[in-house]
Amino acid sequence: MTNSSKDINFYRRICFLSDSDEKTYKAVLNSIIFEFIYDNENKPVSVADSKKHILDKFKLNINIEELEQIIQKNSSYVLHHNTEPLKIELKEEKIKEIKHKLSENPIDTQINNFLKKNNHPTNYSIKIKDLLEQTIFENISSLSKHERFSDVLKQSQTLKQSNLFNIYNQFLDQCDSDSINSIMDLFVKATEFAILTSGRGVSEITKDIFKGKTYLLDTNAILMLLGIGGNKIKDSISHTISKACYQGIKFQYTLDTEREFNRRVDAFAQDLQNIKNFDIIKNQQKETPYLDHGFLKLYCKMHDHLSGADPLKNFIKKLKNEMRNLRQSLNITPYNGDVSADENSKDFLELEDQIVSHKKNNNNNTKSINSIERAAKVDAKNITLVRKLRGNNNYNYSNIKSFYLTRDLTLNTLLKNLNYDKETMIETFTPTQLFLCHNSLSTEHEKEDYKTFKIYLKRKNISESLSRGREIFQVVREAEKYTENPEVIKDILKDQVNEKAKDPQKYNHKSTIQSIPKKVENIQKKHELDSRKYSTALMNAEKLFPKHLNCSKILVRFIDIFFCLAPTILLYWSTKNNLSVIIILLCLILDYFFNKIFKWHKNLVKFIFKKKIENSPYSQVYKDNNDYIEKSNSFFEKNFIKLWSN
Repeated sequence: MTNSSKDINFYRRICFLSDSDEKTYKAVLNSIIFEFIYDNENKPVSVADSKKHILDKFKLNINIEELEQIIQKNSSYVLHHNTEPLKIELKEEKIKEIKHKLSENPIDTQINNFLKKNNHPTNYSIKIKDLLEQTIFENISSLSKHERFSDVLKQSQTLKQSNLFNIYNQFLDQCDSDSINSIMDLFVKATEFAILTSGRGVSEITKDIFKGKTYLLDTNAILMLLGIGGNKIKDSISHTISKACYQGIKFQYTLDTEREFNRRVDAFAQDLQNIKNFDIIKNQQKETPYLDHGFLKLYCKMHDHLSGADPLKNFIKKLKNEMRNLRQSLNITPYNGDVSADENSKDFLELEDQIVSHKKNNNNNTKSINSIERAAKVDAKNITLVRKLRGNNNYNYSNIKSFYLTRDLTLNTLLKNLNYDKETMIETFTPTQLFLCHNSLSTEHEKEDYKTFKIYLKRKNISESLSRGREIFQVVREAEKYTENPEVIKDILKDQVNEKAKDPQKYNHKSTIQSIPKKVENIQKKHELDSRKYSTALMNAEKLFPKHLNCSKILVRFIDIFFCLAPTILLYWSTKNNLSVIIILLCLILDYFFNKIFKWHKNLVKFIFKKKIENSPYSQVYKDNNDYIEKSNSFFEKNFIKLWSN
């Protein structure tokens, strides 16, 4: 992707933009001309050639007299007034500055240091940069009409590699504040560049271009604010919304979104109630965290802390209360305006059909058709409402008053495709775009900004291989039709998880469900075979109890003999050293008390016997061997009488 997108390389572009803190159309035009002259080896170029370059590359049509005024007011140019037409080049200091910035790209240094420190192949340097650039284009392609943004985005699809994502996420985790600041500056500048060159009537990025806008939240955004998606996503979206509210944006949700929220919460409760033994899922989740961060993950985490006789009922009640409390915590209010979406209009029905069709194609058999159609209807109504709220102000970013805030990238992609030949701006806006736009107004970033940015930046490829709550329910319900053995059901779950993790793209949930009866039969046979092997091994291990006991007694007998001979040795030693008879008697008394009162014979034999049991081959193979330990304890108590008895 690096070579193919050289003409729109944002790593280079930031070097030409970063000489000014201005967030203006003029600063962007100057940066384009800087790059044009620099790539032309600083040979004088005419203002007319510069105008043509701006038009050809970024489809920005500017009056030549206006462009001359912008150039003449910038001190970085050398103006050749004696030429006709007017020609320009860059001052020597400016060339040196650009060369220095291009050679000292901090992001290159950070990536290379990371790879060296973690012993990763050096060729990942280009891949990580390409992945960062891909993420930039994903976030700015809907803000601008430039074809090159979309072209690069299509080329970048080849970067979807699991191992690359893992290394990329590791790189972000290890970035210090200076490193993440450099990357964040890259993204913010790219966002500013996209908005200022979008031709949507924005000549300067100020707080005023955001003021008065209303964002309608989709159901998923609300669920994530409540922790469905994990605490990291919850915190990042909460921080983004809080910051945007401070800059004058309002956030609301429609009645349709609220109904969809309640439907999904109640559907989860119904799914869970149909499971005979929830403990199978909860216990397995502790052993192997295989769930995505949906309802089931959160419920498993909170289950033991929910009070009352009905934890599920309390969990649902808690979610619905927290949803209503968003008004106090984040100033997110219900939409109660006069404008509404007409469900019977031609535009609405066409959009609904397009969303349903698009989501079916990207479903991979994980959602029911009814679920897709219900969610599509809500999305279509909210998007139609956004269009009505915009009215005729559907082109100029400053005048657009409404967006639909969603993390649904499939919906975002669909609307970009539908709007490709139009001049209107798509209705959806992602939390990442919202974060970047509003951070472009901040001269200083807080610690929480960097934390939030990292979360948005990470690739979520791992979630593709994790099983969703509904998939788990379907697997367990199907398995419960053929067995009540929790161990068999647990193995079925493990098998499903491993199958999906092996190749998420080829995983077919429907086929997995259909294969469960055969899998149950095979696992039961394996369990029966394992049970027979276990019984045989246990029986053979029990036959060794007498041997372990005899060995333990022999060892202690040697110790006892030593204690018995000790007084004689002391008596002999006393004749040589005049040792007091009292000390000899004291030793004899101590030996008697240890034998009769503290029963050291038995306790020492038991200690040695227990160690032999713990280190036996059986214990090494079967770690969960409580039955074996209990049988050995019972054998010892029954068969140990005296140290010197057989």
